[in-house]
Amino acid sequence: LALATRLPHFTVLFLGTWLPFFFFGVNIPPAAAAAYVPIIMVAVTLPIAPQGFGTRDAAAAWFFTQFAPGATDADRLAAVAAATLSWGVAMTIIEALLGLILLRRVIPQMERSREADANEASSTG
Repeated sequence: LALATRLPHFTVLFLGTWLPFFFFGVNIPPAAAAAYVPIIMVAVTLPIAPQGFGTRDAAAAWFFTQFAPGATDADRLAAVAAATLSWGVAMTIIEALLGLILLRRVIPQMERSREADANEASSTG
């Protein structure tokens, strides 16, 4: 039951890791994506580098360069690196903005809660 509840979240993470490659012409077949994207997803969560930068790039280069367009290995590697780096930067910016927006919403609630706790402590103490 717990796994089934996490399935939508896992699906979004999987697609969010796989689909950005298509914007850079790296057409990863579904079977290869099913085999390698979960490995990249785990590698990114390891406490090796902030936000998985470097780790994500190296793993993606290892697995997906063969699916990238380009006449040389350097061209194919550049397409994979562009996909991973731009997606990592975009997600970092989105997460930072979302965090600031939500923080702005929660601070007044925290202040009201703190005031209520102080009032309760002064009335009972």
